[in-house]
Amino acid sequence: MRGEGAHGGRGGRAALVVDDEPEVISTIDRLLQRAWPLVPARSLEQARAIVDAGPPLLCAIVDIGLPDGSGLDLLPALREAYALLPVLVLTAYHEPELINRAQAHGVEYLVKPNFGEGLRSFSSRVAANEAARAAGRRLREAVDAAVGEFATTHGLTPREREVLSLAVGELSRSEIAGQLGITVHTVKTQTHAILVKCGEASLAALARRLRRKSQA
Repeated sequence: MRGEGAHGGRGGRAALVVDDEPEVISTIDRLLQRAWPLVPARSLEQARAIVDAGPPLLCAIVDIGLPDGSGLDLLPALREAYALLPVLVLTAYHEPELINRAQAHGVEYLVKPNFGEGLRSFSSRVAANEAARAAGRRLREAVDAAVGEFATTHGLTPREREVLSLAVGELSRSEIAGQLGITVHTVKTQTHAILVKCGEASLAALARRLRRKSQA
């Protein structure tokens, strides 16, 4: 079940909000300044169905006290489906056992009812992570374009292009070998072929030039 949520028309990745109180969901939406679409779930069963469907998520905000169980029981499934997803447990319970259980899954814990400042702080971190992710994606695309143009111009083979792309990403020879599942000797051979074709003195110098071009 891929829910559009209360404001699905805003597009992009969404925030999963698991809470059985509609007014809390509305308050969360307001405190987030309606920056992201929400995917609301008002029960543990509904939340599990959403997680199983695997919609693209920015973060999850989970209440503990749900009509059919504990929101903490959702955390293992969330972590399995979204290993690095920022998750905030938002609850009225302030018990050390529950806090420890939540934090064992690498999530944040915030106590109602005065959660506005903490939620805004959480959302700011999520937004910063998303901005960094988007910037990294744009840089990778720019690097791919620069390497692709260079590879076409100089007649590089697909393997030579892979080696060059990883070198532009500032990986060492051993790291390139590990990424591609080849030996360091093979990386050296591919590097020599690249340099012969393009007339560069070193792979490092070529990688720096292409990196500057992709960042321009």
